[in-house]
Amino acid sequence: MPKGGVIGEFYGKLGLLFGFAVKVLVGTLKFRKLSPFN
Repeated sequence: MPKGGVIGEFYGKLGLLFGFAVKVLVGTLKFRKLSPFN
């Protein structure tokens, strides 16, 4: 079933992008807490 494979690949990429966005967001929040310009 190629359709299921395409959907699975799409969600896989979406998951990677979401995970990357979360890492960036957490990193930004930590950086702001450590930053003197709070």
